[in-house]
Amino acid sequence: MRKITAKERMAWKMGLEQRQTPAEMKRRWHAFHDDIGEEMLVQAGVEFMRDAYVAYRFAEFQGADEVWLVAAQRPDFGVLLQGQTLLYEATEADWPHRQRSREYKEKIIPERRAGTEKVEYAPDLFAMTADDASDLLHRAAVDKCDGRYDANCGLVILLQPGSMDTKEVEDVMPAATSVAREAFREVWVHWSDRFYLLWRDGVRA
Repeated sequence: MRKITAKERMAWKMGLEQRQTPAEMKRRWHAFHDDIGEEMLVQAGVEFMRDAYVAYRFAEFQGADEVWLVAAQRPDFGVLLQGQTLLYEATEADWPHRQRSREYKEKIIPERRAGTEKVEYAPDLFAMTADDASDLLHRAAVDKCDGRYDANCGLVILLQPGSMDTKEVEDVMPAATSVAREAFREVWVHWSDRFYLLWRDGVRA
């Protein structure tokens, strides 16, 4: 595994903090991925790449002119949409017991290098029920409702686990995230390649 240096990490981060088109941020994200590979998920200090992934996907979905990571500690990214600057916090909703770094170090990376990887290496990642989704989304939303964010900031929750119960999961999203409706201008969920706008200005979108 190639370990990136602190200097490289800072250069990547600073590049993503520049205002750029969604296509350019996407290009940068994939360039980083191509350079580091799946190992990017097991190295410390590159969490900003998750934010960049959410940011460029969201900017593409919105048809934004520009997108960038925020240099300050919070929120995570901004977009320029129809002449208006909008800021968002990105967070993740995933199994609390999941240790992604360990998964990749001990199983996925060695299997890929040996050519023995099985597609369903962790079946529980795709077995989320609607109740699971409700709990994971609620936990993620509550974690961000502690007064650290300006009310004009939006929230985008990346829901990681997959599910066969698409409609049922979609149905629980509003109630599960309602705790954040007064703390953020907008509340979105990004799941299974889609973006769901659930709350805007405290009311159901």
